[in-house]
Formats: sequence, C-alpha cells, structure tokens
Amino acid sequence: MSNQQSQMPAGCSAMRDFYLSKCLPLWIDRALDRQKWCFHEALNSDGAEIEDGRTRTRSAARCIYVYADASHRDLAPSGALDVAEECAHSLTKTTRTDEGLFARVFNRETGEILDSAADLYDQSCVLLAFAALARATKDQTWLLACDEILSAHAQHLKRASGGFAEDTLGSLPRRQNPHMHLFEALTLLCETNPTKEYTNALTELFHLFQTRFVDSDGVVREYFDAGWNTGPDINSHIVEAGHMAEWAWLLNQAQPFLSTDCTPVITQLYNHARRLGCDENNQDFLVNSTDLQSGVKSDTRRLWPQAEYIKAALAAGDFYQAGETCNALLKTYLNHSEAGLWNDEYDCADTIISTTAPASSLYHLWTAVDAIEKTFAANTIT
Repeated sequence: MSNQQSQMPAGCSAMRDFYLSKCLPLWIDRALDRQKWCFHEALNSDGAEIEDGRTRTRSAARCIYVYADASHRDLAPSGALDVAEECAHSLTKTTRTDEGLFARVFNRETGEILDSAADLYDQSCVLLAFAALARATKDQTWLLACDEILSAHAQHLKRASGGFAEDTLGSLPRRQNPHMHLFEALTLLCETNPTKEYTNALTELFHLFQTRFVDSDGVVREYFDAGWNTGPDINSHIVEAGHMAEWAWLLNQAQPFLSTDCTPVITQLYNHARRLGCDENNQDFLVNSTDLQSGVKSDTRRLWPQAEYIKAALAAGDFYQAGETCNALLKTYLNHSEAGLWNDEYDCADTIISTTAPASSLYHLWTAVDAIEKTFAANTIT
C-alpha cells in the first residue's frame, strides 16, 4: 500500500476529532444519571433530559461499551472507565433475571422492570459491554460474567435449527440482526481472551451467516421463520443496506479468528450496500431499507447506517468514500446547535424528522471512530 493510500482522509480525521472532543464529553455529562448509574435512553433535540425513565437494556449496555472501549484506547474522558463499571454493576442489579439473562426494558428512575422478556439483541449488547470492561480493566470478573451469559444463552435461547431464539417468548420472525451483534461480541471476546470456546462459537455464527443470513446473491436478509426460511408473509423482501455494511466491517475484524479470507465477501457486501442502499439524491448516505421485490427504497435515513457505511468503506479499502461520508455527516447529522448532539434522522429531501438524539447512535458513531483508528494505525507507513 502506498503512502497516499494509507493516509487518513481529512473527513475521517475531522469526524474523529469532533466525536472525541464533543460527543463523548457531552454524553457523559448530560446523559448520565449519576444517582442511578445509568445512561439515558435519549436526549431531547435541545440537549435536555427526557422526563421519562424508560430505558432499553441494549441502550444502557451500549453506552457502557462505548466508554469502556474508548478508555481502553485512551480516548475517553477522565474517569469514564469507572463510570462504565458503575453502570455495569447497576444494570446487572436492576435487570438480571433468575435465569442469568437480562430483561428487555426497565425504568431507570425506579428500577422497575417494564418488559421482563430476555431478548437476544439485549444479551448480545450486554455481552459486548462486559467484554469491553474485561479488556479495559483486566478484571477477570467481567470475563466470568460473559461466560455466565453465554451459558444462559445455550440453556434458554439456543435452537436446534441453528442460532438462537429472538427472545424467551419465542417471538417470530427470527432476525439476523441480534446474531450479528452476538458475532460482534464474540469477536471482542476472542480479541480479549482467544479461547477455543469463544472461537468455536464465533465460527458457528459465521457458518449461520454463510448458510442462512445471505441469499444466493450474497444479499443479507433480515427476517426468517423458525427454520431460517424466507417468505413474503414475514417481509423477507425488505433488506437493510446498513446491516450489510455492518457485516462487512465485522467480518473484517473477525478474520484472524475464523482462519478465512473474508475479502471477497466484504467486497460483495459493500457493493450490495451501495447498490441497494445509496440515497439516489446523495451517494454519501444510505437509506433505512429497500424492497427487493419492487426496488423501492425508503425515503428516510437514520444516522446509524451512515456510521456503518463508513466502516464498510474502510473494510473494502474505499478510503475516499469513507472520507466523503464523514464530511457529509459533519455538515448534516452532526451539524447541531449543541455540539456533540445529532440530528438522528432525515428524509431524502434533507429535512430533519427526528425529535430526539438516541443514545444508541453514540455507539454506532464510536464504532466508526474506532474503525478509523484501527484502519489508519495499521496501514500508515512511516
């Protein structure tokens, strides 16, 4: 790779600096309840707290992950790792069930469980948070907690048809998305402590990706029946380019533990994401979803697919596009009167349609910044 190819695009550098200097400090200041040790589900568009204690476990866990992982990379605000640990202890105390899983929704202010179902998506996010804490703190307690979650997965959610149930209610349709985030968490566990158990679990999910999640054209499908079959009655024709982009980056990171060259798949996923998802008015953005049958794209686009688009471009070696999408985000989604907040959703006429800034986007933006760090730390030639 040449020096020119390995230089960080100006857009990537600018977005990285903005996120680290504005977003991370603002959210730990404004969105953290230090009495309950829990992050808010979202902030109002003016940066004020939302007068509602309803919190999804996945959102709380993702904030823990962000500050633990940023601390590991020495990029977090002072004291962030202690905050992440306190929040993890609080989340465990509030939402862990007798089965060793985590309830789906709780009231941050009262501690009341609002939805007691244990959802695979939430378990995957908690697992990711605890894996990040294990790596950042070197405390084996968090690895033991991860093993307990995986054991509870196997006991209560695993299915003979492959993978895991949506939740302890057996809800349908089944989705690839929660499994994708489990794949993400297992990759981090492999990076932290590459045991045979973790690598085997990661490889098993990769096989499910190859045989079930992607169709014969290599397009990631979202919705399946109990046996991983697609069908019009469960909207299997609706796909999300953002998830194809997300898989591209995750496969890029998991390659060392899969003993597989994923480059052809990564390239294919990136190309599919662009073909199926690019906003026809602005190729720097991905829309929320696409109907494979009609070819019609949704007329809305959230922030998170754009973060995944950046990561996929980096994984595919398209540094130019990564820089262009970073630039586009700084001019739109991140161009907020309160620096560090974001406009979370637009329509394709460039009108803001969101009224809150959800905490989940803090996670997606962090993973994009982390991808920028990893890509150019590894590739820059001195």
